[in-house]
Amino acid sequence: MRTPLKIQSSGGTSGLPRPTLFDPVAWEVQAIQFARAFVAQGAEVGDILQITLTNSLANTAWCSSTAAMHWCGMIPLTTGSGAVTSSARQLELARSWGTSGWVAFGEYLKILAQEADRSGIDLKKDLSTRFIHTYLGVDTEGHLRDLLEDAWGVPVYDNYGTHEVGLIGYECAAKDGLHVNDDTAIVEIADSETGRILGPGHDGDIVVTSLHRSVPPIIRYDLKDRMRSSERAACACGARTTKLSGFLGRLDEMVKLRATSVYPRSAQDVVQGDARSTGEFLCVVENVGEGLGSRERMTVLIEQANDEDTAPLQEDMKHRLKSTFGVSVEVTIVPAGSLAPQTGLGGEGKVKRLLDRRGQAPSPV
Repeated sequence: MRTPLKIQSSGGTSGLPRPTLFDPVAWEVQAIQFARAFVAQGAEVGDILQITLTNSLANTAWCSSTAAMHWCGMIPLTTGSGAVTSSARQLELARSWGTSGWVAFGEYLKILAQEADRSGIDLKKDLSTRFIHTYLGVDTEGHLRDLLEDAWGVPVYDNYGTHEVGLIGYECAAKDGLHVNDDTAIVEIADSETGRILGPGHDGDIVVTSLHRSVPPIIRYDLKDRMRSSERAACACGARTTKLSGFLGRLDEMVKLRATSVYPRSAQDVVQGDARSTGEFLCVVENVGEGLGSRERMTVLIEQANDEDTAPLQEDMKHRLKSTFGVSVEVTIVPAGSLAPQTGLGGEGKVKRLLDRRGQAPSPV
């Protein structure tokens, strides 16, 4: 008997999509991973779960809806992204149908909050939201989480996963690290350059062996994402699992500037933490100069939220980003909303934070 298979792929945010096959066991286990997260984050039987990711080659929306129906007793509301169902309609549906939980990227939650403000909808009074399941990215200082929780008035929970092995880690109500689904994946942290496995408490690349994948088996797969693990220990929620830090950066987006490794997404904390910005940014890397004098240059484009003088924000961002990156970068302040065509904000999938122009002709110094 032939095993039925389903083909999915990565979103292709930082390269070509990576296709992956799923047999029925792998498909259902990944739904169970999501179900555990939803329950730990406050889901209850009968809740309506609004899923603002589209059922496409990427599998987050599929896993969320399957988890809701098969394992949680929730009702999935599969609105898709803002490109499928407008933000105004998303909010209308949530208000009319009583959405209890949301599955959404952090950037899109900001867009929904802005749309609510324009439409005269009070997210805290007019909606029935109790919890939000999201992916905060590099939010080590909690600026994005604080912004979203203040706007929505409910807990915002961070999660981490990949299309190959599903939801590896999720936050519970304690918000004290991400619980690893230990019975579905073995997680190791490796040194980026040597591949040597590091102990708990060290930053490195997350390497995963899937315990539920067979077509094909996934053994010690380097996901090229930087994280930190901790020893298995009891949590305030009662679970005893390995834990992961939040997302710290992505290796295939790493840029070497003057012998320093720079992770563009780590700028998120700095930009989100300044109220003068919209929180949106794009790191542009290019070659400058010629011959022996050629070098790589990174310019961080940052949206300013108002029409005031750009010089103070530019100067402050230069100093803070130097501290974050460990090396100086250029900063250019741009108008609010101008980066969306390049970052993909409001469209499908994750927002892009790196524009690599190093394959183009060098720019003058």
